[in-house]
Amino acid sequence: MEKLELEEMLALLAVERPGRMLTVDRQRDEPYLVPVSFVLLAGSIYFYTEPGRKLTALRDAPQQVGFEVDGHDGYVAWSILASGHFAEVRSPVERAAATAGLLTKYRGSAVAPIWARSGGSLASFVRNLTAAEMGTLRITRLSGRRWR
Repeated sequence: MEKLELEEMLALLAVERPGRMLTVDRQRDEPYLVPVSFVLLAGSIYFYTEPGRKLTALRDAPQQVGFEVDGHDGYVAWSILASGHFAEVRSPVERAAATAGLLTKYRGSAVAPIWARSGGSLASFVRNLTAAEMGTLRITRLSGRRWR
């Protein structure tokens, strides 16, 4: 097993999908792990979410958030772990940049964000973005490993 360098971790986070968000569900007193469509921008992970268990858990424990993405290429596998602080994205400029990044990253993908899971069109997804919540994981720790 070998450590991944920062540049390689950032390159993998830029293209791999989806990731897994880990937080603490304080209402049920248990960990809560969910897949998310994400984009990495300026050292933070951005994602959209609907109101519900994930958003409640993130709001209740904003400083206890983890993120994981992994992959493999033949006989070589890798995993990246991040931890940090959750924040809701309210700035229109920040939301627009993250939305553009998500749309670019997932365009044409079989693993697409909310619009593909809901059976709606990309156009309806874009129209309904104001109803969705955007969050970010401000990364404070990042580590990665590769093994053969």
